[in-house]
Amino acid sequence: MEPWPFLKSRVLKTSHQKLRLCEIRGYGRCLEAQVACALGQTLAEEKPLVLGSSDGTWLAKACRAGEEELDAMDDLVAGCLWLHVNSASETRQLAKELSRDSNLVHDALDDKLLQCLSSDLTESLGPAAGTLLAQWRACCDVNAETWVEMLDLPASTNASTCQVRFLFGLFAALAMVEHSCRPNARVEWDSTSQTMKLVAVADIAAGQRVSRSYLDAGLLMSPRSLREATLRNDWGFQCACVRCESKLQEPTWAEIAMPFLTDEHTDSMGSRGHLSLQKCAEPTGLKLDPAAIEVIRSAGTACASLGVPAVGTLHFLQDVVSVAKGRGLTSITLCLPGLCQEDSLSAVKRHRAQ
Repeated sequence: MEPWPFLKSRVLKTSHQKLRLCEIRGYGRCLEAQVACALGQTLAEEKPLVLGSSDGTWLAKACRAGEEELDAMDDLVAGCLWLHVNSASETRQLAKELSRDSNLVHDALDDKLLQCLSSDLTESLGPAAGTLLAQWRACCDVNAETWVEMLDLPASTNASTCQVRFLFGLFAALAMVEHSCRPNARVEWDSTSQTMKLVAVADIAAGQRVSRSYLDAGLLMSPRSLREATLRNDWGFQCACVRCESKLQEPTWAEIAMPFLTDEHTDSMGSRGHLSLQKCAEPTGLKLDPAAIEVIRSAGTACASLGVPAVGTLHFLQDVVSVAKGRGLTSITLCLPGLCQEDSLSAVKRHRAQ
């Protein structure tokens, strides 16, 4: 029997026959273009098998009320457990083919999510609930996509706070795209259709493998040593893309990359991480003032000089800045609903005015 029939069918369907799933001996599964694709063309678009968010929708279904200290990734895993019990067999088979090594994962009895699951879901999962949770978490750790979505934008120049939410999605076809530090495609979330699109950032010839960056923008702008260390630690492989194998000296953009990096990626001090999207979860939110907007512009220039696309955080912030400017805003603060101090202050003012 042909391996991964459900995954192969999913790739063909979501790409409208433009891509196919293949395996390279000693390398692994990847996607290959069946036809020539042009810069800017949508190669595939896929709805997530499961979509988790900082709203906690799946946690509300799967867990006892009032549980805390669980995040958007836990929401995704809770959704996966719900899918395991309630979804059609085809969806479960897709997930099984996606996580072909999940049987190597051991039980996770001390996982906080397991301790929070409702009695109904625990009963449906049966005695293997801990093992199933560990398998799904391992699958999500390797394959899940994470991004931020704008919920709204202020309608006037007097309101400069934009609410956002963190999303974690588990995809089947798009999870098969290989990594490159100089990719020929990137993923873009379409909030309207709730689909993730794989878009060509370069012309792709028929028979050429399709690649994207697993690294966020800050790491993609960083020297090879930092990229290699992160890929090895987080994904367990050594990158051998054209950029990593090149002997040519690249321009250094460390200062521009620094605001997009977090503590785990560098020991340097200074402006590190001040454009990290994790700041959206802080009381002050992530403020994009004129200085920050200039850094975002410079980061776009840096990516262009390195021959790489703006991905992840940078691509999202570029979109936010573009929309904000269209509304006449010179600065904007991004935050999760109910967490931003500016929201709290506005609520107090409204209360006092009553």
